[in-house]
Amino acid sequence: MQELDLLHAQHLPYIPRPDLFLALSGGKTLSPHPRQLRRHRLRPPPAKGGAWCNTIENCSERKKKTYLGSSTLMGAVEFDGILSSDKQLNSDFYNWNKVVVRYCDGASFAGDTEAQDVDGSTIYFRGLRIWNAVLDELMGKGLARAKQVIHIAGVKLYSLGTYGLDKNNSGTVMWPLQTWLFRYVFQAILSGCSAGGLATLLHCNDFHALFPKEVSSKCLPDGGFFLDAEGLAGERYATIFSEVVQLQNVCEVLAKDCLAKKNRTECFFAAEIVKSIKAPTLIVNSAYDSWQIQNILAPADSYNGQSWSGCKSDIRNCSSSQIQVLNGFRKQFVDDVKVVQDKKGWGLFIDSCFYHCQLTEFPWSPWNSSSSPELGNKTVAKAIGDWYFERSQQVKQIDCEYPCNPSCS
Repeated sequence: MQELDLLHAQHLPYIPRPDLFLALSGGKTLSPHPRQLRRHRLRPPPAKGGAWCNTIENCSERKKKTYLGSSTLMGAVEFDGILSSDKQLNSDFYNWNKVVVRYCDGASFAGDTEAQDVDGSTIYFRGLRIWNAVLDELMGKGLARAKQVIHIAGVKLYSLGTYGLDKNNSGTVMWPLQTWLFRYVFQAILSGCSAGGLATLLHCNDFHALFPKEVSSKCLPDGGFFLDAEGLAGERYATIFSEVVQLQNVCEVLAKDCLAKKNRTECFFAAEIVKSIKAPTLIVNSAYDSWQIQNILAPADSYNGQSWSGCKSDIRNCSSSQIQVLNGFRKQFVDDVKVVQDKKGWGLFIDSCFYHCQLTEFPWSPWNSSSSPELGNKTVAKAIGDWYFERSQQVKQIDCEYPCNPSCS
């Protein structure tokens, strides 16, 4: 039997982050007994944002000229926000092992089709294979072994149906310890931002299925609840998603029960995906999602002159009539996300701040700072910790209309 010594386990090597987070953690000593055992938590890396490519031409551009398609252009990633190892900034997850998977396929790790040639260059649409390869790699490096043998102060615990300090302990005697181990020893989160948030939703069931039911594996999409909203000029984002789905052959990751009733494009939207997710999931999103307002509601070619330029760059610049339009967008968002409100183990943190992603320290996502959005007197960091560790009966908050929330500075 293979063994993993959690007291001296090394951090798993991480994959530089584009858009999906996975993590394996083991860090702080717990009490009460056994005092020497450290929590072993697996957290899939947050997926980083980067939209999608919907034509051969713009996919080729991403490959040649941007960090969204070329590993030679990917800079180093700073582990901040929910990825931070600073206990003061990230008290619940600072000592987790984190893995960040760089986003490079342009379809939220969902496509799988044959290579195509463009101007003498070959483009591969293999996002789904990348996702599967990452999981295989991580499982081979210890995720699978981590639940077989654990050392506590030099004493082995064997996973043989029941845990025991040695072969002679009975299941009856060891049941309390077994319960304690399953609760605190192995935990996992899959998270991602923007296109990585959508990837988190698409792959949540796959990820959850990797672990036995005793493992607390949950999903945390950030800014990934994209709407099929109508833009100012009457266009719908479903047109873009349809092109992505067709070009990259997005099919296998889509829920079979959805495909039985709807087309693939409809099943690629979060409002349909969440209906089939089995794992506990917390949706973090702004109902006034800045990226969606800038790119879905009011893209540059949908209005005349500069009429929406100031508003979509900063909600404080919006006129009263523009706020009414944004409130219509918010209403559709709230109506779509409410489908999960009664799902057991799920959570909602839907604020009215003009943000896109909120879990990492980009300029527009303050995480656990004095400028963090608050709902029910909780920052997003506190709400996530309370939901994941079940410190609160439920974490389901939907904010009122802008500008009601004073924490949205």
